[in-house]
Amino acid sequence: SMSITGDFTGQSNKTILYQGFDANYIPQGTRVTFSGYMLNPSHDMIRANNQAYLSIDQFFSGSVSLNNSTLLLNHTSESITENHSTDEWHYFEVSSTTQQNTNYLQMRINYEQFNDDSGTVFIDDLSITTSNNKLMLFEKHSALHTTIDDRMVENLPGP
Repeated sequence: SMSITGDFTGQSNKTILYQGFDANYIPQGTRVTFSGYMLNPSHDMIRANNQAYLSIDQFFSGSVSLNNSTLLLNHTSESITENHSTDEWHYFEVSSTTQQNTNYLQMRINYEQFNDDSGTVFIDDLSITTSNNKLMLFEKHSALHTTIDDRMVENLPGP
């Protein structure tokens, strides 16, 4: 598993971890689901309005560079908050169908921190599935594997 927390900047902030995909990997009309488990640990519980959630963001860029991309669509899962039981894994998922002019997607883990309130969230067993049976992003064996541009990335197995 991995953890995510706020930046403790003295003001509200958002920490984002993401994996991006070019539309060549996830073509128009493909339904994408990003899911995983989150845990609110008793040793550093989420406080006040802090929250964490999964999201799928779709972008359009009129050029090769993604630096000037425009956010087209954002779908978010429910959030894990201080109201979730501690030291238990909770399942979250979000789905989105790629739009016609989408040329880049991000699967995001988001943590929003308010007023420097504390709290850590642990994340595990992340998965990306699609409605396109010719597209394979993950194979589940003893660990999760992702093939991106012929590179293999391995993550720890789930909870």
